[in-house]
Amino acid sequence: MKRAYILVIVAIVVATLLGIAVARHTGYVLIAYEGFRYESSLWATLALLAAVVLVLWLLKLLIGLVLTSTGVVNPWSRRNRSRRTRLAIEQGQLDLAEGRWASAQRHLHRAAEAERQPLLYYLGAARAANELGRTEDSDSLLERALERQPQAELAIALTHAQLQVDRGDTDAALETLQAMHERHPHNVQVLRQLQRLYQQRGDWSALIRLMPELRKDKVLSAKELAELERRAWGRTFPWRPSARTTARPRDSRWSAPGSN
Repeated sequence: MKRAYILVIVAIVVATLLGIAVARHTGYVLIAYEGFRYESSLWATLALLAAVVLVLWLLKLLIGLVLTSTGVVNPWSRRNRSRRTRLAIEQGQLDLAEGRWASAQRHLHRAAEAERQPLLYYLGAARAANELGRTEDSDSLLERALERQPQAELAIALTHAQLQVDRGDTDAALETLQAMHERHPHNVQVLRQLQRLYQQRGDWSALIRLMPELRKDKVLSAKELAELERRAWGRTFPWRPSARTTARPRDSRWSAPGSN
């Protein structure tokens, strides 16, 4: 309240001083240019300039409000495009987590097309399409991801291989992983997926050949590696017990007297 009183008093004082100045020194302004002529007192001219400045400021404010409101209402404005993309990302990720594959594919595909870094959204959409059995759509989404972010070739290929495994096409998955293995021979994820695929296919000879790389790049712990190696060698060269060790022991009831 005290601050308001002070402001009122200051305003009264300024108005009084201004009134006195206007009464004592009216001044005179003359502007003449070719056929144009303007005559008025100094204070009237200053008031006119202040009014023009105020009108221009109000006009600028009004234009800003109109543009802002247009952006809110216009569905094609940048603000609304960003909002739609954010909603598509949130809904698509939720759908993917909860298994609503068709909705997840639609929303994540829309988000991927709108984002500058679309990789994760393309991968999610491809997974959703794969779950629906739309293998062509899934592969097309991965191709689009590679087109938009070619530097992410390895991540896209690893996802592609996993989707191929999920759809039962282990031959295609093996081809994909072997190609990545040639380009990235020490990548842990490539080696891990190759190891799992060889196990799934029962290709123990190939797994044995891969074993030195698994050991060198520390893909598995020492215990896991030893167990896997034992299993692989056992499946490749199964141990067969000899006839001597498998012969049934004689029943003591049928042994000759005195033969213990």
